[in-house]
Amino acid sequence: MKKRIVTLIAAVIVCLTASVTVYANELMGYFTPYEVTVTDEVGAVMYNRIWNSDMTKSIMRPLTVIIPSGKNLTVTDELHLDGVLYLGVEYNDYNAYIKSEEVSLKKEIAGTEAAYRTSAERDIIVINESGVNLRKGPSFMYETHENIIPYGTVLKYNYTNSEYESDAMWAYTQHEGVGGWVYIYNTEEIYDCAYILNDSDIYTGAVEILTDGAYLTHSVNPASEKVAENIPAGTVLSFKYFYENLDCTSVFVEHNGTKGWLRTRSTDYKVATGEKGGVYILAENGLPLYEKPLYESAQPIANVPKSTNLCVDFQYWDAKQIENTIIESRWMHVNYNGTEGWIFSNDISEYCYMFSAYDIKITSENGLQLYAEPNKNAECLSVLSKDAVATCIYETSVLEDNEIVYWLYVDCNGVRGWAFPTGSEASYVENSGRYLSAPFGAPETESTVTYGTAPEFEMKDIVTTGNGLSSKTIVFICIGATVLVAAIVVIIAVKKKKSK
Repeated sequence: MKKRIVTLIAAVIVCLTASVTVYANELMGYFTPYEVTVTDEVGAVMYNRIWNSDMTKSIMRPLTVIIPSGKNLTVTDELHLDGVLYLGVEYNDYNAYIKSEEVSLKKEIAGTEAAYRTSAERDIIVINESGVNLRKGPSFMYETHENIIPYGTVLKYNYTNSEYESDAMWAYTQHEGVGGWVYIYNTEEIYDCAYILNDSDIYTGAVEILTDGAYLTHSVNPASEKVAENIPAGTVLSFKYFYENLDCTSVFVEHNGTKGWLRTRSTDYKVATGEKGGVYILAENGLPLYEKPLYESAQPIANVPKSTNLCVDFQYWDAKQIENTIIESRWMHVNYNGTEGWIFSNDISEYCYMFSAYDIKITSENGLQLYAEPNKNAECLSVLSKDAVATCIYETSVLEDNEIVYWLYVDCNGVRGWAFPTGSEASYVENSGRYLSAPFGAPETESTVTYGTAPEFEMKDIVTTGNGLSSKTIVFICIGATVLVAAIVVIIAVKKKKSK
């Protein structure tokens, strides 16, 4: 019986390890691989990334596998955890991590030969008060150039290390005549650069606070000093700079003359970031329109019917944990026939959302059919001829005959409809430069919100008085210390009782 239990536990650990590894690889996106050589005399220990006992934090567990010194490896992932840089590699059928300090690069400089040109030039600003390093390649393993780029410096770039801009972790830029790479991915441990809005961005540059208690912090680090508190619900603030990572989006705003960073995803308060976007209703019975977000039990003020296309000027993601499962709902602020309100759904089959547009070119000799709905049995509205270029506005996935089919809502010279092109019927038009600003096909949905002028970013705007632990952190430390002391007392008491 004991052997069975041990075997079952081992199987669960293996499954969890495999799941986390796959999730981490997908999360990091399209990484640019590079070569390293193991230089540590005793070799490089391999680690698996697993969750701790209460599933609140990922940790690194050493394996019994050691890669010998002198072995050449290909790095396919990088992971920052507790101040250590881990490199994802494959060795003897093991896919795991090694510490960066145990290897060295085979190539010391990587220019733009492995870079991808962006669809438009982007601007970023250095928000790390210690400045950031300009590296000789798209990785923390590459050497840095001599000069550090100081806080507040605005940088422009046209190249990233990913074919898909949203997955880019590094950008190639110029500083004082020297070309190199800066880290733009942003994690909970690294606060290097923030984005600067331009006309083609999906963000509108405004944020609306939904409940009382919002505050501004000195930096994007949530543990930094609060510089403004108790910002009331309903306040709309403009922003020009935003910092985005997996945890939240922080925006640089000004409230009553005080400038600072506002986190748009927090358990303390709720805020909604404005975006230029659109939503297309797929639900058979439509979606209810609510006066305020976060109130699923409230009575709807209207119902938005199926096939309605609306402009979205604010969004909020609401996350709830139900039986160890985190369920996210997307709340979208819209104007439906003159009535402003919020729609939401945690089922992506009930709506599809427009982030930006891209073009496809029809390659099939028979053309491409457009349907009235994302359904093969729906009415065929038109057939796009070969070599026609159509703009994709929405995307959605539908399960048909136990197979996932990706449908596109497209526009071709004013003709719109749903299509499901295969690889042989249409091709992606690279860097077409096409962007859409909502509303698209919904003239009655323009927002009445006035955004104002976003603040300029300057070091003197915020005075540093030192960073300290938040009250929550102190409470957790006290509780943890109390539990630890209680556990020690119980263990001592039990041992004394047994000794008697």
